[in-house]
Amino acid sequence: MSGIAAAVRFDGGPPPLDSLQRMIDAAPHRAPDGSTVWSGAGAALAKLHRLVLPGQRTSGQPAVERDGPHVAVFDGRLDAPAGDEDAEDALAAVARAGRGAAAALHGEFAFAVWNSRARTLVAGRDRLGMRPLYWTVHGPHLFVATDVAQLLAALPRVPQPDATAVGELLAFDPVRDARTLYAGIQRVPPGHVLVVDDRGAMLHEYWKPEASPADERRSDDEFAEECRALLRRSVSVRLRAAGPVVLFFSGGIDSSSVLATAIDLCREWGTAPPQPLSIVADQPESDERAYRQAFAAAYGVSAIEVQPAAIDAADYAAQARTRGLPPDLPADFIGRPLMWRARALGARVGLTGGGGDFLFTGSTLYYADLIRRGRPGAAIARYLRDRTTEDSGWAPSALFTAGVWPLLPRGLRTAIRRPVRRAMRIEDRPEWVRLPRPDRDAVPGPPPGVSHASWDVCWSLRNGWTSALLESNERAMAESGIEPRHPLFDASLVRFALSLPERQRRRGSTIKYVLRRAANLPAPIQTRRTKADFGYVILDALEALGGRAFFEQLQIAEEGWVDAIAASRGYDLVRARPDWRDPKSGGLLPRLWILAAVELWYRAMFGVREGAN
Repeated sequence: MSGIAAAVRFDGGPPPLDSLQRMIDAAPHRAPDGSTVWSGAGAALAKLHRLVLPGQRTSGQPAVERDGPHVAVFDGRLDAPAGDEDAEDALAAVARAGRGAAAALHGEFAFAVWNSRARTLVAGRDRLGMRPLYWTVHGPHLFVATDVAQLLAALPRVPQPDATAVGELLAFDPVRDARTLYAGIQRVPPGHVLVVDDRGAMLHEYWKPEASPADERRSDDEFAEECRALLRRSVSVRLRAAGPVVLFFSGGIDSSSVLATAIDLCREWGTAPPQPLSIVADQPESDERAYRQAFAAAYGVSAIEVQPAAIDAADYAAQARTRGLPPDLPADFIGRPLMWRARALGARVGLTGGGGDFLFTGSTLYYADLIRRGRPGAAIARYLRDRTTEDSGWAPSALFTAGVWPLLPRGLRTAIRRPVRRAMRIEDRPEWVRLPRPDRDAVPGPPPGVSHASWDVCWSLRNGWTSALLESNERAMAESGIEPRHPLFDASLVRFALSLPERQRRRGSTIKYVLRRAANLPAPIQTRRTKADFGYVILDALEALGGRAFFEQLQIAEEGWVDAIAASRGYDLVRARPDWRDPKSGGLLPRLWILAAVELWYRAMFGVREGAN
């Protein structure tokens, strides 16, 4: 949640320092401790400072190689730094391995390293994409920065929208490649390195989530012990900070596992544990106070509870203008008081429980595994049990879509996908979307020995949603002055989760089975079977924007991207049936929010026609 920026030109001219300064000025929230700049022939690099690590200093960046051609700027933290300044490790890695440097680094990071001798820029991003990184080319110039808003500030005008990326987001399937909502502005995807020289720019993938065959011979205790060891290591490296650390704590399995582990570690070290912070939710379906009280009784550590922020349409519009991107998810928006309270406590680092839902909940594609093993009766029994299991992913059509369908050859699935969807009335996009979507091949089958369930978890990490949600959360927290750290998204824990047999993810009606056993949880949380529901917050946000009138006057409908009548009809349905768990309205609510967020972005960046809301 600090920041970086770089401006490079390959035609022999001086670097555009005025553009670099505009990139610095566009992200003041990333530089509360100032900024420092290095410039030389052909390139200029800037570090926007927010000091969070022990020994960190503003003079440490940009890091210049002694007696060498490399200069580096680095945003993030490494799991095992060699010294006080993590940027020096990144610089040394690039000097040693070039584009292979990112694979040698472990942590949460984005960096840019200029080689003045080879006139090459190498920019990399961590495996899961915890730190954002964007780039664009304008004339002879290459610009690289932490935020899209920084690149927009460097350009003479706002680029046109990328209709393909917008269409996929509106279809509730955000891009998984380098595209952004702007034509010509690209991101470095998670697990990738960008290499740029006078011949052009090239992206190289160095890591992606990979599922591996499960070892069914191992016992429950062995799996739990390995998970416990990985969790302890992951939490311990993320507690490294120069000041106090907070933990955003709900009382669910994920945040409780991280908090319990952090408290155990800090007691061993003789240091103060992270201060848990919680939002008070008064709706019965989202009230988790009883679980937090049970945790406090067991550990003697109580959460500071704060009231949620009110949904505010003007603030949403301001976010879109400032970021040049769609605004916060409603749940992040109402959670901003948590960040403000963390800052009041002097904290600049906040741990979360993010990642557990992706990795440890389990998959309905286990039906396909059971059918493949000649156990259709067991698949039906699991399907019926999942119907009453919260957060199981159950749907009426799941026995076919997650049981029979994955077993068909990929070519056949690709060929018949559209007619099968029509026959089963399964939409591949909301009915209001008018932008075309490119045809895609069906998801490939799992590698040899890998279960369909593990492959589904792996694929969920590869799709665009994981990256989109992490980037949105990072922006929201950075603006409030907090660096997010997600122990459950540690690459080692990801590898572990993708090698689990399904019985370690879901056992009967118990989800996250191995994680529950790995962490020392109080009994009420250990046996918890419910999950908080914040669907009503999305409906509150739509109401704050203007309700039906908002959808009736969509500027993106004027562009031909959506059908305002169909969108208004969708809003009417969720307004009449405001139940997150309702199969129809519950599925429409988040899709309507994405539509609204894209509309707010479009209005902020491209204007509002006369007579619009």
